[in-house]
Amino acid sequence: MLTLIAMEQPHAFDPTSIRNQRVKVLQSIRPLSPKNVATCVVRGQYKGYHKERGVQPASRTETFVAMKVLLHLPRWKHVPFYLRTGKKLEKKVTEISIHYKKPAVCIGDACLFPEKDVLRNVLSIRIHPDDGVHLRLMVKKLGLGMKLTDTTMAFHYKQAFPDFSQPEAYEKLFLDTIRGDQTLFARTDGIEASWQLITNILEGWSRPKPRDQAVVGLQPTTQLYTYAPGSMGPKEADALIEKDGRHWYLHKDRL
Repeated sequence: MLTLIAMEQPHAFDPTSIRNQRVKVLQSIRPLSPKNVATCVVRGQYKGYHKERGVQPASRTETFVAMKVLLHLPRWKHVPFYLRTGKKLEKKVTEISIHYKKPAVCIGDACLFPEKDVLRNVLSIRIHPDDGVHLRLMVKKLGLGMKLTDTTMAFHYKQAFPDFSQPEAYEKLFLDTIRGDQTLFARTDGIEASWQLITNILEGWSRPKPRDQAVVGLQPTTQLYTYAPGSMGPKEADALIEKDGRHWYLHKDRL
């Protein structure tokens, strides 16, 4: 998902060009040193995991990960990407949310609107289950006053194409395999770039806890945080993004 959003336009719509651009994104991820993993990655395990069949009572296997990454690319300079995934969460959803810069509503002491009323415009791309696109916009309320509210423009494939049966993800991959289309498949250099990032994270998790655990807003990631099944993950994952003045976003208006 990260590579599809961040990649540059390919030179041609063919597997080689598309995968070249995706690999460039993976290779541009700013590396995390093991000692700095604590400030950028949070891992968790849902309560009751040890009672699952075949799980060791002392297992420290994570069932949730949230992380922040930065890219060494001119287009995405200083733009953070926040990723999270996990098991036994409240919703089984695959969604990408692109948050636009918050506009300046005040010049000096003069403000067009109260700053607290102005939200970022957000483009949400839903991959699963109800694939479609939502755009949250701030608009002026009808009437003589100068008040804002947020509204949503929505597009859903099922509504737009009610007679079309969307194939399952693996059905599409099986068909691509038969056709020899490698567009959606990983490539060796991309896997190596991914594992370089993951290896640093694993090394960070294996480091012994320092005596001084004073990390801004977070404990060291050697800690395995617990979360309740049916939640959206441990509260430390919220702290990871909120310390940057942001929050996790999931579009809730479903049709």
